Amino acid sequence: MKGSERAQTTTIRSLAMLALILLLLPASTLRARDEAVRLVYAPRQGLEVFWRGGCAPGASLLVEAPASLFSAPAFEIAVREAGRIIEKRCPDLETLIVAGFDRLTGERLVGGTAERAQMWSFTDRPEYAAGIARPGRDISGLLFGRETPNAKRLAARSTLPVADAHLLADVMGLAPVPLGPAGRRRVYVLASPADPGSRALYRLVSADDHGLSWRWILVARPHGESGDSLLKAVARGDPALLAVLYGGAKDETPPLSERERLMGRRILQYHFHTLASMKPELDSRAGRSWGFPTLLFVTDAGLQVVAGIPYDLESLAATVVPAPPEPELPAARAVFAGPYREEILSDGLMAFAVREVSLLAMPHMGARTLMRLKKGEGYPAALRVLANGRRWYALAVFAPDQGYAYVPEEYMMLTRR
Repeated sequence: MKGSERAQTTTIRSLAMLALILLLLPASTLRARDEAVRLVYAPRQGLEVFWRGGCAPGASLLVEAPASLFSAPAFEIAVREAGRIIEKRCPDLETLIVAGFDRLTGERLVGGTAERAQMWSFTDRPEYAAGIARPGRDISGLLFGRETPNAKRLAARSTLPVADAHLLADVMGLAPVPLGPAGRRRVYVLASPADPGSRALYRLVSADDHGLSWRWILVARPHGESGDSLLKAVARGDPALLAVLYGGAKDETPPLSERERLMGRRILQYHFHTLASMKPELDSRAGRSWGFPTLLFVTDAGLQVVAGIPYDLESLAATVVPAPPEPELPAARAVFAGPYREEILSDGLMAFAVREVSLLAMPHMGARTLMRLKKGEGYPAALRVLANGRRWYALAVFAPDQGYAYVPEEYMMLTRR
């Protein structure tokens, strides 16, 4: 037999064998091939994927990424490696996560049988991308966010890089006090009322705002009469209170209610822990250790961080471009938009994680992640919190009077030690 004929015979046999295999494969496996979704790994980032719309039997997600990325998966899902292709097989519906919120709008992402979702989370890297995978759709261009897919709208509405989108989303979840009309290009100011630099910047931009809206993110511990003004400022977002805190004006706003007092305290604690967790990102972008005041704004080159007062505010203002739309209510205030109640728990109660879980800086699914607990790890439980119909534990992770880390009640087991 000639070489060409032998090659032709081999090819025919191979095709026949392939056809026989396909005939023997169950229908669910064929559907899995049709419904596979490919997500290309973004360099220097990890991956978290939500699969919405339920899971057909045998459906799979194909991810092209370095194998080391999958060394510490948070969920137990079978992994098969073939070169640099990792296959994550969809588990049974009983294991699917059925609750989630959009960090920018507070809208429910999933819930109910028709919208069940499965989250794959890989936490061996500090930053990782996220995407929403749907059967038959290539989502390689939908990399966004960190730790959650909730920054999707932000990334979709702008040309911001992934890391910029997630950092800006976290900043937009804080409770700003605006100086300047809404609808303008925005500059976020991380500031403290007691800081001389913040006070000097306020004098400059209140005299000439350069056509910008300056969104003041206040961080401080309230003391005395000025403390009440600070609590009102972060709870209400009233620009008149900036003149009280920085300009020496008399506070003629309505008295502080007890609900606002609690709300203001919790927001200030949220600001403190969120910005503390952002320090590596802020330092890297600012080129030095950040302090008060620090400015964040979007330019054509992406999200910029400037520590201190810029020498030429007019030139800086010329580079600012419109940022993606803000949520109607940032996460820091959305917590208090509905019923909110705190119940003090008795001493000696410990809350242990029943699965790997994130501890958040606020009892809101869009809040900044402060740390992760592995199954069986825990902290003292100080409060039980009801926020917008969901129950949380406030864990005593920090020193007294410095706030708490929050986790949904259903992810923890309460016991006395």
